[in-house]
Amino acid sequence: MSGPNPAPGHGPAAGGADSGLSGTRRRAGRRRLWLALGGAAVIVVVAIVIAAVLVAGNGGPNVPAGTPNGAQLEQLLPPSQALPNGWYLSYAPKEPTTFAQAGHLPPRPLNACLDFNEGFDLGIAGDTFLSAASETALFGAGPGDGLLRADLFGVAPGDAAKAISAVDGWVRRCSSYTVVSHYYKIHYTVTAAPVAGLGDQSLDVRVTMHRPSEAGAKLLPLIGNNTLLVRVGNSLIAIECLAPPNSMIASLAGLAAPMARKLPTAANLPTSGPAARPKPTPAASPDLTARQLNRLLPTTTGLPAEYYQGNPGSPIDWPNPGNVPLTRPPGAMTCAELIGLSNGGSLRQYDVNYRLVAELNEFDPNSNGLDVAIDEVTNTALASSDLSAFRASAAACPRLRQTEAGDTDVYKTKITSVPGLGDQAVNVYLNPVSGTFGPPGSADILLVRVGAALVLVDYSLSTPGQAPPVTTIAGRIVTKL
Repeated sequence: MSGPNPAPGHGPAAGGADSGLSGTRRRAGRRRLWLALGGAAVIVVVAIVIAAVLVAGNGGPNVPAGTPNGAQLEQLLPPSQALPNGWYLSYAPKEPTTFAQAGHLPPRPLNACLDFNEGFDLGIAGDTFLSAASETALFGAGPGDGLLRADLFGVAPGDAAKAISAVDGWVRRCSSYTVVSHYYKIHYTVTAAPVAGLGDQSLDVRVTMHRPSEAGAKLLPLIGNNTLLVRVGNSLIAIECLAPPNSMIASLAGLAAPMARKLPTAANLPTSGPAARPKPTPAASPDLTARQLNRLLPTTTGLPAEYYQGNPGSPIDWPNPGNVPLTRPPGAMTCAELIGLSNGGSLRQYDVNYRLVAELNEFDPNSNGLDVAIDEVTNTALASSDLSAFRASAAACPRLRQTEAGDTDVYKTKITSVPGLGDQAVNVYLNPVSGTFGPPGSADILLVRVGAALVLVDYSLSTPGQAPPVTTIAGRIVTKL
């Protein structure tokens, strides 16, 4: 399935049961609009200078003996299942690259205290680190909801301690500071303390934002910053989390501790090639190309004849753009999004774990709409979670109301399983109850899982009439998959 980029575009406000809805198929002449998730919170700009350096190099053949190189450090980074609930990887290293010659600069001074609240350059003893590996995780819809960065460094002897000492000095200088604008003053406090029993040396830095009562200040998101530095011999762990208070990870030590335990023997891990990284779990999915997926769609036969209107259907394929996370678990769908799904919305708009989607969207002469889609999800577990989340969202919306241009229709939701269809199948039927100008037609959404692939068939009738056979349509695709 799929969804918006980490900074999604604007869309309709989330609605609960009986909420007003837009973008639905109405009676004759009703328009179909694509629904999208609401815009994310203001994106946090994280000024971590070292992040730009890491793209250039992870540590290569020039790393001294005894110091883990980038490929070895990469294996110690926390996998997605080790992240706290709600966090998901948005960037993970794939291939080590050769790192340029190490520099010899001392720890750089902090440019200004406000760097603490924006995400600060750790210095890492200047440019003297010899190898590095890094990953980034997000919480919610984008960085404005939470950003986590984990870095591992192999550094020259003594430089890791110098880096921690430099940061400790910055904290003492910037323990309390104020950022002033024309509209408000934001006060920050910074504290730092060691974490007992973690590595050979550690420093836990916490930045707290104190928002005053000025109107301008209330428009700003309340963001905190927690950075944990841990030295293990000549290696350094740096984890930074920027998030609102309700999303902030309670303690970064839980993420750092497994890395700290493995660092002393990291230099003995495989240094290159497939053995250097754990093999990914193979996706139990057909893993078909866009052309192959499109060939499974009923473009010429398989739908009621009136939906072709004399012409073959035109499939659309949606490959993952590459900057969308493929491992993010599904979230709850609002009642507005649920009914939007039956009105031409796509599952890829509500989740971000798809690799490829092929869709077919058809109308008959009476403006009844019928949609068929095949989503290739990253793995079986996520596909199963997508289906479970869809069912749970429908269960939370037992009664739906859609209002547009003075026309209000009310539906009741009926949820059933479909035994024997794929590995899992759930059908959500929207039974019309009443309408301002007479009862509307019914709507139906069928979602089937086949391994790590999802098959979606849905329709929405403008007026009461013959319902398309969603189970039969889906069954033909499932058999081919």
